[in-house]
Amino acid sequence: MEIIVIRRELSHGWYGLPIYFVAKNMVTILPSLIISILFATTIYFITDQPLDEQWRFIYFNIILMLMALVGDGV
Repeated sequence: MEIIVIRRELSHGWYGLPIYFVAKNMVTILPSLIISILFATTIYFITDQPLDEQWRFIYFNIILMLMALVGDGV
């Protein structure tokens, strides 16, 4: 379905293919990052990880955010 829409919009000259992919990625990045932060926070506290060192929590969040971005194909 998406390919049909893309072909029609490209044939009409509404925008180029790079602009389409940039817009699509920008729309999917924010929800993906929000979900990964919520997941990381929940899992970090459920597994009773140490809270005295904040850098561990930050690194854990960064790793999960990067995994979410790779999973989205960014």
